[in-house]
Amino acid sequence: MSPCKLETDSYRERQEYMMADNGKVLYYVQDENKRIQLEVLCMGMSLQAKQLKTSDLNMQVGVLAGMKGLKPVNVHAEEKAPAIFCMPEVIIFAGVSQKILDEFLFSFKNLGLAPIRLKAVTTPKNVEWTLYHMIRELAEECGQLEAAAKKKITIVEMRLKMYIDNYKHDDNWQDIKDSAMNTIGKTTGKYPDSEWKRKLILSEHSPIRRMKFYWRWKDLKSWVSVHMVRHKIGIEHWVSTQRSDRTGISRDELPQGALVSHACEADAQALINISRKRLCSCASKETREAWQLVKEEIEKTEPELASCMVKECIYRGFCPEMFSCGYYKTEQYAKELEEYRKGINP
Repeated sequence: MSPCKLETDSYRERQEYMMADNGKVLYYVQDENKRIQLEVLCMGMSLQAKQLKTSDLNMQVGVLAGMKGLKPVNVHAEEKAPAIFCMPEVIIFAGVSQKILDEFLFSFKNLGLAPIRLKAVTTPKNVEWTLYHMIRELAEECGQLEAAAKKKITIVEMRLKMYIDNYKHDDNWQDIKDSAMNTIGKTTGKYPDSEWKRKLILSEHSPIRRMKFYWRWKDLKSWVSVHMVRHKIGIEHWVSTQRSDRTGISRDELPQGALVSHACEADAQALINISRKRLCSCASKETREAWQLVKEEIEKTEPELASCMVKECIYRGFCPEMFSCGYYKTEQYAKELEEYRKGINP
């Protein structure tokens, strides 16, 4: 028989001995009321309770649990507790069955007591650790779990953050070019290059209204959606309903920040017009972010149009707002204005 098998059998015998009284609970808490309620809870469940002390830090967990036949502490392998150590709240279950453990944790929660962060169940390995070793291991494990949980929450928050999940646009520049040629008595012309495209967009002649785009914001705040639906020329809106009879949720109880799906179809002229207002710093931050996402999608397929989707002060060359943000006084404004005006007749 292997040494590991003997070691496991010995541990099992010690566990079975302790489980005769449902097991033992080793704990350290600072609040006296919490300590009393813990003791009462253990008593009601026939669990032996042992309050830990700082003087126990260098003792083996198994010894503290009343186990016999443990290997002595390896003084060379085990780190001793520092002379000054702020002992955290901890609870260790020795010889406690899963059923009793579940009942204990359920009852503890129902008492309304503050959770004990460091919790452990004894194993053949950790009973030979010192209490200080156990606390360090639990603290490290909890830190890793909490970091993972935080990361998971962050991912969820990112997913819940407003984004565009559907974007559609077909290149119809030939149709646009043909429409422009028709105004001068011609039927068609060659497919336009980038320079011709931008000049036509900057001129804002009617053929650019043939250029259509569809997109859908997901998880857009309702109040931001309200800002968007105020734009009505050259754009259509389809917003997910908040009707109580459709959603099963009382509409009166929904906050302004309730999330909606907001789909739109718009032509190029509408995109230029809306950008003037929704990229301006006088628009709310969330609304600017939502519209910036649209501009970024446009840039992937129609970079010439995206370069013409600018805030009001760039479009007009001055700030007409009653309460200006002052951007027009900056060097960055001058650079952005120069970039926007590239290709305009001198």
